[in-house]
Amino acid sequence: MDAVVRVLGAPGATLWRTQRGAARHAVLNQALIWRIGDDADSEPLRAQLANLSTTGIGLLIGMPLSPTERLTFEMTLEEIGHVQWKCRVRWCEASSDGIYRVGARFIDI
Repeated sequence: MDAVVRVLGAPGATLWRTQRGAARHAVLNQALIWRIGDDADSEPLRAQLANLSTTGIGLLIGMPLSPTERLTFEMTLEEIGHVQWKCRVRWCEASSDGIYRVGARFIDI
């Protein structure tokens, strides 16, 4: 959680508040995600981090993810270096360009 707070408090961070009141920071960065569980793929999936808050992340990915699916998320952020977080998919919606927008909540951080 300290890493997320450092990113949100970094100079020049572009923050906005969601309907739930959580401050979000726009971040466009490549990431790898792994599914957690019995039917998990061993190969990582490529995704793009779209935004970050103290409670979760917004991702852009080329395939749908199921709500409640658990993921390990890994990337490098300029402000803090390498990070690895676990999260649970809360929602997934398709966009007209074939990309899926995913909202995931942090777990175990």
